[in-house]
Amino acid sequence: VNIAKVDHPIVSGMEDFVTDDELYSCLEGDTPTTTLASAVSKVDGKTYPMAFVLRYGKGRVFHSVLGHDTAAFAAEGPAELHRRGCAWTAGLDPVPRK
Repeated sequence: VNIAKVDHPIVSGMEDFVTDDELYSCLEGDTPTTTLASAVSKVDGKTYPMAFVLRYGKGRVFHSVLGHDTAAFAAEGPAELHRRGCAWTAGLDPVPRK
């Protein structure tokens, strides 16, 4: 998983990471999003978003396709990404885990 938007508070200071998980290749739509992390499919060689954010009215939305089972969700990279994403959507500063 490659960190794509290093200046966003959710992924600030995070490094690229490897995880064993599924990759969604059919995320499409017209809503503008900001991709925070991406990965390259082993099937078609294309790059797909693994995590993105958007605004919905006055709210914040964080979405990640990572975490399909307990092992994938508990891995350090995805767990940190989700922890920070939840903090950001709640309006909190997503500080790195110490």
